Amino acid sequence: MIGLDPNGGGPLVSPGGGGSVTAADITDSTSVGRSVLTATDAAAARTAIGVTGGAGTLVAPTFETGQGWTLVDPSTPGEGVGSFEVVSGAKVGRLTVSSTGWLHGLTGPRIERKFPQGVESWKATVRIGAQTGSIYAGIFLRDASGATAVFAFPPAYGGAAGKVCGMTPTWNIDGPGPAGEVVFDGTCFFAVRGSRSSGHRRGSIDAAGVWHPRSATGYFEPTHIGVLAFADAAWAGTADFSDFTLETFG
Repeated sequence: MIGLDPNGGGPLVSPGGGGSVTAADITDSTSVGRSVLTATDAAAARTAIGVTGGAGTLVAPTFETGQGWTLVDPSTPGEGVGSFEVVSGAKVGRLTVSSTGWLHGLTGPRIERKFPQGVESWKATVRIGAQTGSIYAGIFLRDASGATAVFAFPPAYGGAAGKVCGMTPTWNIDGPGPAGEVVFDGTCFFAVRGSRSSGHRRGSIDAAGVWHPRSATGYFEPTHIGVLAFADAAWAGTADFSDFTLETFG
């Protein structure tokens, strides 16, 4: 079909039929742009532009029954026993613990829920509240067997070189007492972050929202996430926590 260009540019020729056009036919396209055009799905498109995860999914379950939480007693019998309750109208969880010795890692009582599968990256936090009897709470990720886990809780930060929520203790963190020990007042969050490409990192977040990272571990496939109790001796007491959130991407 031949007509006149309305802009005065002379005859306007429009082909009567069309052919297929491929991404490679776009002469000023980039390799990234062509990869986006030829991506077969959203995940492939994100990969083409260097985005490692998709839209984020945020869950913030309360500690009520029916929210997916399960109480797990110590994996090493005889080290301690615990119970779990919800206080302050489902806003605060409380682990009550009686230990016969040092509770560390998954040997202490804990509550946990299933971790979403197939995600690319994640970050999880829990607010650490009041404690009694030198019992503390922390956040953790574990694999299906429980043999591999990453923790963010007091023994991960002990010593003058470590910081907890921006505070530098002068000695080990094992409860109210000697000068320099950190007493949690509800302004501190423990957190774990990670991705398939970079592994897992633990840390804490202070009242100003500043992230204080600690040691990292290699990647393992997490199946559960939760809150655990810690004691560095034969103690009995409680550990409070609230505001659990888990954000996943990809």
